[in-house]
Amino acid sequence: MRIFDFIGQTFMFLLALLCLLMGGEGLVFIAFIQFFIGVWQLISAIMTTAGSDHGDPIRTLMIRIYWGAVIGYFAILTALGLLMKDLAIFWFFCAWLIAIYYYVLVIRIAFASKKEKSNAEIFHT
Repeated sequence: MRIFDFIGQTFMFLLALLCLLMGGEGLVFIAFIQFFIGVWQLISAIMTTAGSDHGDPIRTLMIRIYWGAVIGYFAILTALGLLMKDLAIFWFFCAWLIAIYYYVLVIRIAFASKKEKSNAEIFHT
């Protein structure tokens, strides 16, 4: 399942990068892709959090950082949205930063070496 998650996110990231080549018109498509990456990652993060009995403290910390970033993203930027008119550019880039962070987490989970997995089992048995 993690490999499927990685492939899906990689495809969407590559599609967004290709849209950059379109110039200004590509920004609309990038924003559209951003929505789907966000939904995909939220579903993936819920599944990762639900399976949190893995025993890897680094992975647990990384997923907690992700959830903190997501909560902060919606809370802080929504509050700022009430005060500022031109917030879209901040909203856009913060969302991509969170998406890239979670993508790195997915890579770490999907391609964790067997040694890392066995160390996590040793420390939490």
